[in-house]
Amino acid sequence: MKHIIQKAATLKKHREYVINAIETTYSNASVEGNNNIIKTFKKVSFGFRSFRNLRARILLRNRYKICYSSSSNELDTAA
Repeated sequence: MKHIIQKAATLKKHREYVINAIETTYSNASVEGNNNIIKTFKKVSFGFRSFRNLRARILLRNRYKICYSSSSNELDTAA
């Protein structure tokens, strides 16, 4: 019974935020998902020779078109 009372108190304390979460469609879930994938790529890609290769892999995963500028080694992206 004590746990139910604690949970009810927590819901009462955060009532405004719970109602906002239910009523609105805003969520940061997609951003958190992308951050998780990037962290995983960083772990798996430990042997990559450059940040450029890691960045290319992340952009490819997100279906961005990758173009290398001919004047430099910089990466250009287009959705």
